[in-house]
Amino acid sequence: MVSSTIEDFIIFVLCTVKISIKARKVTIEGPRGKIVKDLSHMSIDLRVMKMATPKMKGLYVRIQMWNGGYKQACAVTTFKSIVGNCIIGVTEVSYNSHFSRKLHDHKMFCFGVSLKKLFSIFVLIKNYKS
Repeated sequence: MVSSTIEDFIIFVLCTVKISIKARKVTIEGPRGKIVKDLSHMSIDLRVMKMATPKMKGLYVRIQMWNGGYKQACAVTTFKSIVGNCIIGVTEVSYNSHFSRKLHDHKMFCFGVSLKKLFSIFVLIKNYKS
């Protein structure tokens, strides 16, 4: 019986990102840090490739699964998302990671809030009773 590929994805790696894969342990280093993911729980082929075709130049990560069923092939898409999100995580600033407290409790609690800007933004809370 000949092996046939069920799923195959290729992800582009930016030039500022260094990626290494050894035994399905993916290490991604970028300007904002380093992420190590252990993806050894599924039998999926992960490979870093340097392509030089007219349409695809640079580093790419190829994710493949051989002879898997339908539900196992869905894990390839999950691995593609994990690796893609790690690449985004080491290169870009996420504005959703900063949590802020919404100040809509002024009817329930009696405190006043005012913002002052000198060198940076300060929050001044008045009449807060703990």
